[in-house]
Amino acid sequence: MRLQNKVALQFLIFITVISAAPATAAAMDGGFNEIVHHIESYYHAKRTRIPFLGMANLFVKGARPGGVKEFKLAVFEDQDFGILPDNARFTSDIESSLGSEWHPLVQVYSHPQNELTRIYVKEDGTDVKLLLLTIEAREATVIQVKLDPELLVQWLNHPDKMGDISKGNRSVTID
Repeated sequence: MRLQNKVALQFLIFITVISAAPATAAAMDGGFNEIVHHIESYYHAKRTRIPFLGMANLFVKGARPGGVKEFKLAVFEDQDFGILPDNARFTSDIESSLGSEWHPLVQVYSHPQNELTRIYVKEDGTDVKLLLLTIEAREATVIQVKLDPELLVQWLNHPDKMGDISKGNRSVTID
C-alpha cells in the first residue's frame, strides 16, 4: 500500500509540474502575450484572424530573412480605440506587465491624431527582441520579433543598405 501511495504522489507531482510549465514559460517570455491581453481586456477588443500566419512564422524560423529568427503578430481592426487612455497610466500599466527586462526604445504619443506608439527592446541570450505597439483610433498592432543583433546594428547604421542586408547578404560593403 505504501508503494502505491508513493507512486501516486509522484505521479500527481509530475502532472502538476507538467501542467504548470506552459504558464511558467509564457510568464518568463513576457512581452507580446501580456501586451495583447492588456489591449483585449482594456478595450474589450478582439484580434483579427490572419490566415497562414503560423506558416509564415515557420518560414521565418527556417529561412531567417534579414536576421529575423521569429515573430509574433496581433492585429486589431475595426475596433473602437478612439479614446486613448491616460498616456502616463497606460504606459505604466504596459511597462509593469512587461517587467524590468524590457526597456523603452521609442515612445511617441500624438494627441491631435490620438495615436500611441511604443517600441521596447530586450536582450534574449545572443539575440535581441523588439516589441512594437501602435494604437490608433480604429486599429492596433502588436509585433514582437527576435533578431540577430549584428544585422540589427547594420540596419541602424546603414539604412540605405537595408535591402541588401535584409536579403541576408552579410558581405555588403559598407563604406
